Amino acid sequence: MLLLRGVVRDAPATPPEQVLSPRLLILLVALAAPSVNIWRLKLSKKATAREVLYAFARMGGYLPNNGPPGWLTIRRGLDDLYALDQAAQILGLPRCDQS
Repeated sequence: MLLLRGVVRDAPATPPEQVLSPRLLILLVALAAPSVNIWRLKLSKKATAREVLYAFARMGGYLPNNGPPGWLTIRRGLDDLYALDQAAQILGLPRCDQS
């Protein structure tokens, strides 16, 4: 979280692959698909580290008109993402990072 937030402050256009594992990035992109997007996440085809941070925060309850996201909302979103990844593993779904 500290790395991601620092990168967003200093270089918001950084590719998210530099601050997030490919597996979690694939899962986050899949969650942003219109058919499953209950958090109203917005990720472009070439997402930036800033977009990823705001997507985590949105999953954690962040409201865009409340200023920049705080640590608590970012952490809640990351916790949700990790929980979804673990649930997929428990259900025997293929790992995101496997072709």
